[in-house]
This record gives sequence, C-alpha cells and structure tokens, in this order.
Amino acid sequence: MGRMAVDGRIAPDPRERFTFRGDRAVAQLAAGQWGVVSTAELRACGLTRTAITRRRERGHLHQLYVGVWAVGHPNPPWEGRLAAAVKACGPAAILSHYTAAEFWGFVGRMTRMPDVTVPSANRRRGRGIRVHRSDLAPEDRREHLGVAVTAPARTLLDLAALVDATHLRRAVRGAIGSGSVTHRQLQRVLRRYPRRRGSVALATPITSGAAPTNSERESDVLDLILDAASSIRTSTARCGLRVDGWSPTSAGPISVWSWRSTATPGTTIHLLVPAIASARHYSSVTARPSFARTGAMRCSARSS
Repeated sequence: MGRMAVDGRIAPDPRERFTFRGDRAVAQLAAGQWGVVSTAELRACGLTRTAITRRRERGHLHQLYVGVWAVGHPNPPWEGRLAAAVKACGPAAILSHYTAAEFWGFVGRMTRMPDVTVPSANRRRGRGIRVHRSDLAPEDRREHLGVAVTAPARTLLDLAALVDATHLRRAVRGAIGSGSVTHRQLQRVLRRYPRRRGSVALATPITSGAAPTNSERESDVLDLILDAASSIRTSTARCGLRVDGWSPTSAGPISVWSWRSTATPGTTIHLLVPAIASARHYSSVTARPSFARTGAMRCSARSS
C-alpha cells in the first residue's frame, strides 16, 4: 500500500517499481506472442517460481501445457494455442503436417490436436499434442505470424501422407494460387525427400501440372472436369473416336470447350460448362483432354 503524503494524498511506494517491473515485461512479451509465454520466458522477465505460482493462484497466468501459460485470460486465439503447442515441445519444435497446412490456409480448420515436429533426438511428449520426429533442413523452416512452422513445400509433403488425392490436389492448387509455393519449390522438396511417405502422392499433382485456383468454387469446377476425363475417354473409345486436342472459348456465363479429332476428320466434340472466372489459371490443363460430369453440363458430337 502506498505511503500517506503530508497533504493527505497517497504517495507511490518505490518498491512497486521493482515488484511490477517483471509483470510489465511479461505483458509486453505476451502481446507479441498471441498472449502466451513459457516458464523460461517468465523467468527471463524476472519472475521467480514463487512469483509464477502466486500469479497463477490470482488468475493472472493460466496453464495451457506443461511450462506454457496464457497471460491474463485462459482463452488465447487459435494462433496462440498453436504457438503454445510449439513452445511446449521445446525451442527447436515447429508446427507441421495438417496443422501447418491449416496455419498456411491450404486446408480448412478442423478440431484436432495440433501437429508439432521435433528433432529426432527429442524424446519429449506433449499431452494434447501430436508429436512427430524429423530432422528438418534449414530451408524447410519458416516463421509465419510469429510462429515457427514448416515451409509451404514441406508442409504439402507432410500433408500428402495424411489426406486423399482430391484434398491434396486442392491444397496444392490453393498454395500455388496464393503465391505461397511454386512448382519449382515443390520439385526441390521431392528431390530432398524422394523416399519420404507422401512423396509419391505429392508428385502426382505436380507432374500433371496442378493449375492454381483462387477459390473453392474454382477448385470444384476443375475437379469435376478432371474427374470425368477417364469416363469420357472410355466413351469416345467405344465410338471409335480419338480426341487429339481442344480449346476453350468463353460465351458470357457459359464456356464452350471444343475437341477436334484428327483421327476422324470433320468431327468436333463440344462441352458446355459454366464460365471459369480466371481462365488463364487453367493453361496447364489444356495440355490434355478433360470433360466435366454434372447435370448442368452437356456434351455433343457433330460432323462439320
């Protein structure tokens, strides 16, 4: 309690300067870390173990994991929860796998334990954390929004071992479309880890020319087109027709995609599909014939 001054006002106690200096340092540190700090960081700010215990009892610190605290209230944002999981696994830990893909925005968020990768020699296990062990190359490490996370290319490689081909294809498209990763970076990560689980799955969308997309709707349309390719090729084979090339033309809200056969002169196949907002993104798809399969689309063949 402050001392009483001569004129009746309460004068500040000079000891308060030393008592709360550590709290101010903690508040400043937590403000730049999504509201979470580790025990080691609290000690570096000048708090003793006794001081930490007292602040926990008073409700100033809330334990999220062993050795990791939320400052001020027990509900930090989603990013703070992820930062806390990384801190709980040690200084060399890094966000990875599906959680890293969520953090980069390559996939939608799911309610699941956060994925964290630690060095192979690290035997630490975090309760409520899915711990992976791997010795990452320096180029596979990034810091995003103040949290250590695997680089986009490495994130997609780890994701490839966890999701099916459709979800992986969409994640790769979104990552390329957002500018987070390039085909060259993906090829390099495959060369570094040719035998890693997921490398074969990731190689498929890369070698097939994964077209970047800017939205889920664009990816939906492209999936319909690509997934129907085999069935249309089968149908054309039954008719004795070989499709050698095609070209899309836009007509308002409808795009007419035409395939001309050199094997059967004078025959053209037309496919009517909703116009794609960013047709330039699909230049890599035009290297192979693909058809969409949906009730809103129809295909016809005619002789000219």
